[in-house]
Amino acid sequence: MITVKYIGLYSDLAGITEEKLEIPAEGTTARQLAIELCERFGPEFEHVVFESNRSGWSCAMFINGRAASMKSPIQDGNVITITYQLEGGD
Repeated sequence: MITVKYIGLYSDLAGITEEKLEIPAEGTTARQLAIELCERFGPEFEHVVFESNRSGWSCAMFINGRAASMKSPIQDGNVITITYQLEGGD
């Protein structure tokens, strides 16, 4: 079981702020989890999670507080947070 937290716009589009999910399969990656979430929540959600062709993140995804790459493994007990990417400042 994992916990997925949605922040801001991601929460608005998902219609929830947090949920508990079973890991789809052993060896699931952050990218695979994101694809499953996009299939559930639709094209608007996908548009703010992925760059075109699912080639990179448009969001920031964290696993247990650490930035996730597309290949980061998802493991039982993980807390995944989906939020805005941080932009550089002056």
